[in-house]
Amino acid sequence: MPTTVRTRAGRLSVTVEGSGPPALLWHSLLVDSTQWDRVRAELGARRTLLLVDGPGHGRSGPPPRGTSFAGCAAAALEVLDAVGADGPVDWIGNAWGGHVGYHFAARHPGRCRTLVAVAAPHTPLPPSQRARIAALVALHRLTGPHPLRGVVVDTLLSPAARAGDPEAVRRVEEAFLRGHRTGMNRVMVAMMLRRPDLTGVLRRVTAPTLLVAGAADPLWSGRRADAAAAVLPAGSALVVDGSGHLPPLEAPAAFAGAVVDHWAAPVG
Repeated sequence: MPTTVRTRAGRLSVTVEGSGPPALLWHSLLVDSTQWDRVRAELGARRTLLLVDGPGHGRSGPPPRGTSFAGCAAAALEVLDAVGADGPVDWIGNAWGGHVGYHFAARHPGRCRTLVAVAAPHTPLPPSQRARIAALVALHRLTGPHPLRGVVVDTLLSPAARAGDPEAVRRVEEAFLRGHRTGMNRVMVAMMLRRPDLTGVLRRVTAPTLLVAGAADPLWSGRRADAAAAVLPAGSALVVDGSGHLPPLEAPAAFAGAVVDHWAAPVG
């Protein structure tokens, strides 16, 4: 059962399961911790998983105004302390979770053993994406999530998943609808529209870092992942075929295998 941890980013829902050293999993915007359901068994056989619902998403409460990536990273540290995970953690973050992971690893190097960041650009939204995202955020504020389910599915899932994986479509839709309306919108503004350039943060990440891109992700390409990996002191990049913005959901076997291999590589 999930537990609730009160943090500076609001009341966060955290599910703890599995066995072994700790791994913290923070999901993408617009979904929640259920995006990891298809990799939980494989990863949980090797790690104690801390599955966080980010503020405004899933079972978590809304964040206070002014919540930032750094604030979310500080909240993650509060989660780790609350559940007694005082050793170095393996961080896995998708998009939003990857951005928070950059800050966590840069600010708390002794608490981050490795980092996997999926679909997490280190640069601000380019103008073409910004206009579309700004329209999505404005409509969400006005109408709520229900009319936007199809747009979110089209943005997050690859064409192959949308056509041939109705369960993945259902999971994305349900997670999007489950979020706290005001809280999710607040996070969308802060984490997407106001996303700063994170190049300087990346340069301070010393943990071995794997940057993952879905082959069909229109928001994050393998070429961009390679460029970001070159900024990192200990970075590498991987493209996962058959996936868009959510490889853990769309290509779970390939994604879990890559994570396990990353964990097994020598650290330090």
